[in-house]
Amino acid sequence: MAKELSDFNKKLQTAMGMSKTSTPKITVNKLGEYLTTTSPKKQRSILETIKYPKDKKFMFTGYNDARTAIKDYVLNDFDEQILLDCISDYENKSDEERDNFTDSTIKALTIVLESNNLSDGNYTFLPYKGRNPKLIIEGVEVSIFPDFIVHSETSRGKYIGAAKIHISKSGHFGEEGGKYISSMIYKFADKHISSEDRLLRNTNCLSYDVFTDSLVDCPKSIVRRWEDIQAGCKNISAIWKSI
Repeated sequence: MAKELSDFNKKLQTAMGMSKTSTPKITVNKLGEYLTTTSPKKQRSILETIKYPKDKKFMFTGYNDARTAIKDYVLNDFDEQILLDCISDYENKSDEERDNFTDSTIKALTIVLESNNLSDGNYTFLPYKGRNPKLIIEGVEVSIFPDFIVHSETSRGKYIGAAKIHISKSGHFGEEGGKYISSMIYKFADKHISSEDRLLRNTNCLSYDVFTDSLVDCPKSIVRRWEDIQAGCKNISAIWKSI
């Protein structure tokens, strides 16, 4: 029988970012990375990053400015000056202010600035103002938290969906990973995003990977991919306590 932790050790775990570890938790983007890597070492590293966020705090905050700038750029009718100003701020940092994310942040913003992927899709992007209810998949809490609500219109009707930005220089997941993520966004939107005059549409559920400039919408059929997602989450649940 496992020995119950003392109050001191419970407080120590909380201070180290190790509390509430009995329930596996992961973000949708990290799950996309997990599902598309074939390296067990990389998979474990992804889970360690999620389970002990205080040890890897820089990995979660490094691209905050870039994400904010990209969102503002999109929501302000693709105003390029927003990205240019953010790039200039990073280029003008002193040697003391520069860190491991300075050059890659400039690169990420430049990729978006030079891309037409988001602006040419006949989508209208709106801010997501909802909460962050989790998708529970095989015992794993998956955080979706979209960056945008996505509207579109055709001669057949009006549609709605959601989109998520992914910014990671080392954690690319390609088109297949984008399909996993957009499939989970679709499931999230089906449960938590509604509109009186718009229908949920798979092509309005999008994953945008900045460093590969890859915009991927949800496939028409997600049965096989959902089976993969469930299998991946089962594996996470099985090894979570050992991480």
